[in-house]
Amino acid sequence: MVCLGFTEAAADEIYSGQGIDSIDEWANLDENDVTSLCRTVRKPGGGGAGKMISYKVEMNLQAAVFFIYHKHRTSRTVDYTNITVPEIRALKKQREMEAAMESKPEAPMIDLKDVSKTYEALVQYLRGMRGGNGVPLSYTVRPTDELMPKPSADDPSTEYSTYDEEMVKRAPIIVAGNANGTESDGPFDDTFVGDRGKVWDLICPLLITTEAWPHVKSARKNRDGRKAMLAFYDHFLGPNNIDHIQKQAETKLLLLSYQGERKNWNFEKFVTSHKEQHTILEGLTDHGYGGMDVRMKVTSLLDNIQTESLDAFKTNILGSETLRKDLEKCVILYKDFIKQSGSSRTENRRVTEISSNGGGDETVEDSYYKKD
Repeated sequence: MVCLGFTEAAADEIYSGQGIDSIDEWANLDENDVTSLCRTVRKPGGGGAGKMISYKVEMNLQAAVFFIYHKHRTSRTVDYTNITVPEIRALKKQREMEAAMESKPEAPMIDLKDVSKTYEALVQYLRGMRGGNGVPLSYTVRPTDELMPKPSADDPSTEYSTYDEEMVKRAPIIVAGNANGTESDGPFDDTFVGDRGKVWDLICPLLITTEAWPHVKSARKNRDGRKAMLAFYDHFLGPNNIDHIQKQAETKLLLLSYQGERKNWNFEKFVTSHKEQHTILEGLTDHGYGGMDVRMKVTSLLDNIQTESLDAFKTNILGSETLRKDLEKCVILYKDFIKQSGSSRTENRRVTEISSNGGGDETVEDSYYKKD
């Protein structure tokens, strides 16, 4: 404690006089406890002499308590040698951010036509809220093979870009030290049990009126949000269903066609429909699908453009190594040409002079005319 700025006398009073003599004891304190402890040591009861503790030192102790707390919620061990002023102050911004009031994120729309996007939206929704230990709730739905975090030596904190990312990957689900803990029997960490109930309360209202409900409602008895999310994933994004979704999207791509501008079907809608299927397929890459590269997307688009007026563009694109790797540039080229062509047709309807069938020239008023 001296390394945090405490005098020897104050450190001895806290350690021996107040019985705060282990890391576990420190881990049970919060900021208010630290304030009360320091007040007691400054002005002890029973006639003892008070010990000097400055405001700065008290702030250091609060930061140290949060540091220990953070180590425990990321399943890492900590000893007194780890507790240094630079180490504990590195968490200052994280501590302030968690202490600030956070608004509840907007609930996602449930779209079972794109289940990979919907599942990811649900996970991000949970990530925007914190559980009992301040950990983003998305930690509760970690994959089964990540139920137990890796040993600290194999998974250093420096591998993570944010503290939240580290917590999501390493917050305890199974009770630490139980190597035989499984998904079915635990034993589960007490905080996790409370957090999975919060997850259930959040996702239940979103799924209860959808076709997903029959597959997740078995988790209702124990308010087990993790079980519900895993059931959703297994049913809609399991290996068999991934193949089904892939085939559906690829079939829709094959059936799309553009044969010129129509009243209810134009190039913009054609491209949008293409990209919707691309998005669905891209969403499957995290679940076992190999994905479509850009060349495949360009080829698919060109194959479905079935109008002779655009054949020259198709030939130019197929002959350009650059364009065959850039879907957006191809789309822009087509859109610009179609737009210009449409303008030209409009201009042709506006005439100032025409030649009559009788052979003589007639001056015609500048206006719009019916076809006949």
